[in-house]
Amino acid sequence: AAAAAAAAPLPPVDGNAFFENLAPAAAAPASPPPPPPVDDGMGFFDDLDANGGVPKPPSAPSAPPPPAPIAEAPEAVAARRAAEFRAAAAAAAALEPAEIMDASDALVQRALVVGDYRGAVDACVAAGRHADALVLASVGGAELWEETRAAHIAANARKPYMRVAKAVVSDDLGALVSSRSLAKWRETLAILCTYAPAEEWGSLAGVLAGRLAAAGDAHAATLCNVCAGDVDAAVGHWLGALPPGKVAPS
Repeated sequence: AAAAAAAAPLPPVDGNAFFENLAPAAAAPASPPPPPPVDDGMGFFDDLDANGGVPKPPSAPSAPPPPAPIAEAPEAVAARRAAEFRAAAAAAAALEPAEIMDASDALVQRALVVGDYRGAVDACVAAGRHADALVLASVGGAELWEETRAAHIAANARKPYMRVAKAVVSDDLGALVSSRSLAKWRETLAILCTYAPAEEWGSLAGVLAGRLAAAGDAHAATLCNVCAGDVDAAVGHWLGALPPGKVAPS
C-alpha cells in the first residue's frame, strides 16, 4: 500500500494560493489632522496698531486671468502681412530721392535696361556726354570701346593735348613728329623718350632732327641726332654750324 501511495501522482500546486492565504498587513494608523488655528481676538488690535489706528482694509480680490488669445484665420494673417509689406514699401519709396531725367537720360536708361550698350553709347555721344559714353563702352566690347574712343578724340581734336593722346593711343607717333610745331621740339623729343618703342626711337628722333635742320636750327638738330645715336649726322650738323673761316679737322 505504501508503494502504491508513493507511485500515485501528486496533485497540482497553485502558487497563488500561498499569497491569498497570507494575512493582510495591519494598516498604519492615520495621523490626526492639524488643529485649526486659534483666534484669540487680538489680530484686530494688532492691525490697528500697524495702520495707525485705522482698520486694515479688506484685501483686494485677485485679478481674473487674461483671456486666451484668439487665433487669427489664415486669410486674416495673409491680409495683415500684405498690408505691412505695402506700408514698408511705401516708406522706403518715400526715402528715395526723386529721379529727374531729361529726354537724353531716358534714352540712355532705356537702352541700359535691355542691355543695348551701343544704343546707350550713341545716345550719350548725341547728347555730348563723351565721358559717360566711354564708361558705358568699356563694358560693351573692344570694338565699341575703340569706336567710342575715336569719336571722343575727334570731338575734342582742337585741344592741344588731345593730339598727343591720339598719337599715343593710335600708335602713330610719326604723324605727331611730322606735324607738331618745331617751337615745341623739346616737348616732342620728351614724348618720344616716353612712348616710342625701342625699334622706332632712332628713326623718329632722326625725322625730328631733319625738320629742325631744314628750319636752320643746327644746334637742336645736332642734339636730336645725338639722342638718336646718329653720330655722323650730328657731326655733319656741328661742322655746318662752324663760323666762316674755321677749318674743320682733317
